[in-house]
Amino acid sequence: MKNQQRNDPIALAPKLFLKILISILFAFVLNLFFVSAIENDKTVMLVIMQIFELIICGGLVYGYMWNVGNRDLNKVNFNREKRDFFKGMRVGLIATVPNFVMVILVIVAKIAGWSNWIFAIYKLMGAYYVPIVYKYILTDNILSQVSMWRIILSGLLMLFVPIVSTGAYMLGISDYSLLEHTLYKKQELNR
Repeated sequence: MKNQQRNDPIALAPKLFLKILISILFAFVLNLFFVSAIENDKTVMLVIMQIFELIICGGLVYGYMWNVGNRDLNKVNFNREKRDFFKGMRVGLIATVPNFVMVILVIVAKIAGWSNWIFAIYKLMGAYYVPIVYKYILTDNILSQVSMWRIILSGLLMLFVPIVSTGAYMLGISDYSLLEHTLYKKQELNR
């Protein structure tokens, strides 16, 4: 019973949320180093930063959830657990609950006319989306000047983590490694 509780989506979500926080911290530091690119509208640099930040976040989420899926494959093979392809989605959605709570708080803050501190925290929690979000979606720093549809659109970007975690878990429980199939295929072709 104790082992079953450790493998529950609610128990796995905090570890995934920690991976998300690590990627946010990394993205925040990267954005500090390249803040001039954001301020000076260097589109090529913004695209490169965005791709790099999403690769880091996606890689952390993918690696963790692939390992969870691969461990679950062993349990499925020995009939200790039933195959559940959507466990990764549940873990990803639970792990992004704080982000979605922030979206709701920002919407309430906009409607109620609260101060911008909630908006600043919201932008910080989505730091791995910063180049795209700052440049094209949340273009103003004052909450009252940002339209509601832009806030909702930025909230939908938070679905990146559940999408990656779902795919990674499905690949893990199917014992299919993208790295192995791409890296070793190329090495075999080069021989």
